[in-house]
Amino acid sequence: MLFDNENEFGLVVMLALYLPFSVLGRFHSMFARISEHAIRYSVFSILTKLIMLISCIGFFYITGKQYRSVIYATTFAQVLTPIIMIIINSREIHFKGVRISKSVISRLLAYGLPLIPATVVGWVLNSIDKVMIRSLIGYDQLGLYSAALKIVSVLAIIQSCFVAFWTPVAFRWNREGVSVKRFDLVGQILCFVMSLLFALILLFKDVIITILSPEYHSAVTIIPFLLLHPIMYTISEVTVVGIYFTGRSTKTIIVAMVSCIINVVGNALLIPKYGAIGASISTGVSYCIFFWIRTFISRNIWQKIRIDYYIIYSILLIILSSLNMAIQGKTIYIVNAIACVLIICMNLLLIERVFKREKKFE
Repeated sequence: MLFDNENEFGLVVMLALYLPFSVLGRFHSMFARISEHAIRYSVFSILTKLIMLISCIGFFYITGKQYRSVIYATTFAQVLTPIIMIIINSREIHFKGVRISKSVISRLLAYGLPLIPATVVGWVLNSIDKVMIRSLIGYDQLGLYSAALKIVSVLAIIQSCFVAFWTPVAFRWNREGVSVKRFDLVGQILCFVMSLLFALILLFKDVIITILSPEYHSAVTIIPFLLLHPIMYTISEVTVVGIYFTGRSTKTIIVAMVSCIINVVGNALLIPKYGAIGASISTGVSYCIFFWIRTFISRNIWQKIRIDYYIIYSILLIILSSLNMAIQGKTIYIVNAIACVLIICMNLLLIERVFKREKKFE
């Protein structure tokens, strides 16, 4: 079914071999992350890709430029990397005297199983825009949408880096009984950084997309609302900690389902009329709702984190996105420049407040 060829059973075996080793690699990578070994975690991430690249070139040379070579290289990299990880982590991970605990397994399953449907719905939420653009209006608009996503991926890199760093720190703070005010402080700093990046990307979006591909210049109008996806998701990783700390993973299904339904309905209504721009609006609004549902659920089951500055920044980002879609020409450059100055002015005292609060925490 995968390859439309009954003689490719060997490739299926390779893919099957990939699975257990990917889980093993994931475990050791997570161990480095939870232990806050940032350099080791980065090395593991880069090592997998580097081995895959070198293997791919080698298999291309041996077996030719075909899809089999890519599968061979991917499997080889995924088998070799966990072995290297095990050797590096062997001094810190010990299995002597470890016993299987039914109660621990039950707690893990109770927490982990609800994440499966939530992940599936999350996949739909992330991909439905592209699927509906292709099915409703064709590949031309999908090409423009994909070009806009290239710029958005800049913030997606920051998102993945922050999440990798933040999660173990947040759990350690919770274990140590750190005041909720420190979580508020992280949220405020993150709002400032992400909103400033948002305004700067909008200010230089024409330059960026010209560098990437001048033929997709019309994609600049798609960018503003698409940027809300990585921004709102990244900020929500600070406000959602209550769900993680209390182990109420079933709440993630609610978040994913509501956001997904809104995105599907929004795409169905907006894509036929506005094309890729409509899809970007639907995606951006869906992730704003995603953020607020996560935040309110977390506040209800954990602690009442502050939300005043989240409200201010949410309104500011939505207004700025709308203006960038409605206004063209030199005027929008002035608007975006003013937005950058405004965001900086809103946070002139932030650094001073950070130092004052850090002294209190110490």
